[in-house]
Amino acid sequence: MAEPKTGNASRQCDSNGNWGTPVYINCVNEILHKTTEKLKKLEQITNPEQAAAAISDILDTVDNTTGDHNKKPLKSGDLKQTTSILSSIIQIGNSKNASVNSEKFADVLNSVLNTENSHSWNEVNTHDDSEKGASSIMRIVDSLGSLVQKNLSSNETKIINRKNLVIEISTLKKNLSFPSDVHSRSKLLLADQPALKDKFYTAAMYKTLSGILPTTVNRSVGSDVMSVSFDKAIHNLAENISITFERNKKVKFIDPKISCGYWNFSSRIWTYDGCYLKMSDSKVSTCTCNHLTNFAILMSPSDVEISDASKKALEIITFVGCGLSILGCFLTLIIYAVFWRFVKHEWAVILMHMCIVLIIGYSVFLSATEETENDVACIIITGVLHYVFLVVFFLMLCNGISVARSVIYVFKTKSRLPIYIAVAWVVPLLIVGITLGITRLKGYHSEK
Repeated sequence: MAEPKTGNASRQCDSNGNWGTPVYINCVNEILHKTTEKLKKLEQITNPEQAAAAISDILDTVDNTTGDHNKKPLKSGDLKQTTSILSSIIQIGNSKNASVNSEKFADVLNSVLNTENSHSWNEVNTHDDSEKGASSIMRIVDSLGSLVQKNLSSNETKIINRKNLVIEISTLKKNLSFPSDVHSRSKLLLADQPALKDKFYTAAMYKTLSGILPTTVNRSVGSDVMSVSFDKAIHNLAENISITFERNKKVKFIDPKISCGYWNFSSRIWTYDGCYLKMSDSKVSTCTCNHLTNFAILMSPSDVEISDASKKALEIITFVGCGLSILGCFLTLIIYAVFWRFVKHEWAVILMHMCIVLIIGYSVFLSATEETENDVACIIITGVLHYVFLVVFFLMLCNGISVARSVIYVFKTKSRLPIYIAVAWVVPLLIVGITLGITRLKGYHSEK
């Protein structure tokens, strides 16, 4: 029997009259919906013990609704509603000074992080108007740590170990090695630093979050996601944090490129500032970072090796294609030269300039395809091609302006041809010169 729902589901009808997959982001389990209403009533409770008891009951209800025993993947609306409930519980716990049962809380987190929910999480990431998506889980865990710390002594450590995540909340005395009591190749190491001593921290390892957070087409998260945060903002670490990641065997890239990254909550993408790959082998990769946040390694396919036969075929296609283009440009110049008195117009002059530039560009490209050993030659060729094709762009721009003027102004106007030609040939020269000056020739051309 289907569980009662409230709200609405939707699906798109494409141009061929076919229905798309239903989207459940606004369709919520009725029990979860009623639980949200109960949370609003908690604002009226002033007694911390009563608030804690009410929160415990709510966590039981949510766990019974979302727990593993249901054996069905949660819908996107239920995931969104559950994370909203967990966030509200943290806020109420802080405002009412009420304790939260971290074990029950972790049970709910463990349920929503099940791999069976990955499709629904993708739906949340795509359709959630609040733009938080799955990354809200990391925010919630950090907030849970801050709340639990209030009831911990300075010598006490709270460790929560579930199938999908491990959380450790404690006070840093010396160096940090997380996870401390879980057998895992993945390890987060933070050296002893005076600025961090006696500060509360929350460390977490998310075992399934890699398949939930959004990634780009050619990159995949290739490890568990690990994080560490302190109760107060930490700036300018005296020594970089070191994180060793066990490679995810489910990411099937052959000899992949490895990058060290962290989750940027503002842009909701993986970024790489301040994180560096220290070493990597087939099983683990070690990164160092100069800041604290949520870390992972990202993997992308290596450059594809092209067979000699394919290289030869591509070379032939390139020469034939460029050769035909050069021939077409020459024919255009010849035809215009023969019939010049009939086609004499400023846009015709621009077109002839364009043909000349394209002939130069294609000729340089074809004659320089093998000049990759000499670095100086590479830079010169790159600069020439950069300039030539910028000239083509500006000639097309000027041609468009010329045609537009001929349409707008019915009567004959003063020709702007000298201006067009000057702009088309001089402005690209300035752009190339500025580019060369800014880059100082570093990274200006391909190393291959």
